[in-house]
Amino acid sequence: MIKILIANDKGGVGKSLLAQFCVVALRGMNRDPRLVEYDRQPKLCRWFGVEEVKTFSAGPGVISDQDARTFWDPMVDWLNDNRAMVVDFGAQAWGGFLEWADASQLATLHRSRAVRLLVPVTADLEAISAATAALTGAKRVLPEAQVLLLMLDKDGAVDFLTGVGAYDTLLRTAEATGARHLVYPLLRAEALPALDARGWRLDTIVAMQDVAGFGVSVPKPALQRTVVAVRAWMTEMYRILLPEFLGALAAAAPPQPSPPQPAALPPHVVQQWGHMLRDLPSVAGVKPWTDARTLSPATKR
Repeated sequence: MIKILIANDKGGVGKSLLAQFCVVALRGMNRDPRLVEYDRQPKLCRWFGVEEVKTFSAGPGVISDQDARTFWDPMVDWLNDNRAMVVDFGAQAWGGFLEWADASQLATLHRSRAVRLLVPVTADLEAISAATAALTGAKRVLPEAQVLLLMLDKDGAVDFLTGVGAYDTLLRTAEATGARHLVYPLLRAEALPALDARGWRLDTIVAMQDVAGFGVSVPKPALQRTVVAVRAWMTEMYRILLPEFLGALAAAAPPQPSPPQPAALPPHVVQQWGHMLRDLPSVAGVKPWTDARTLSPATKR
């Protein structure tokens, strides 16, 4: 089953938003992912509830033996069981994970090809250095994982750093470790922080038909623009990451898998990308299925 790890020891690069999207996407594919976050300022538990999220207050500092047993040892079973998983490593937590993984020789305990490590990076030198360390560490402790470097232009255009030593080192490291580059679309939604602070999730925002239902003291035009922006961003995220999710599911599938069903995908995503859900599984070796909502009236007849 697909295991999604999200890491960059620099804060503010979009890890938590990315984790929230991954949870919503997997649930939309009728997967029930285990939710784990290692963070001293956790967010997943605010969106999905403390009962649904295993939260560990991990950050800078030496990981004691007790911390290793409490925080990290369960990861061996979680990486190897038959349940999807999303893990959000907060700022500095990935370094603690690597320390534990090296000491525990995680590479000998886990060989699944269904692991995807998502490493978001912005045009910030600290974020770039942290991404380089994440790629190097992943190759060592999770050699079978596929690593995706997600370029986010939040702090300026990342590609404009070509020629800067730290960025060139990141590109060389990505090539050496087999990490692939993807675009992490920038989400500009003016009222999203106000909704986020009240626990509104991406899936509930995109489904909102009347912004009065948000019940917040924010001008309706700003709320409406936010809904439109989040819908567009979600659609783009599905376009970019859905093939990765399907590929990981195919890699982990038994000989005769049960195909994923997108019953809970947001309607606008089904409208835009239903053909991907229908066609890509066959490319990945998974039995295709047909969702009637994506068919034209003529095809239905």
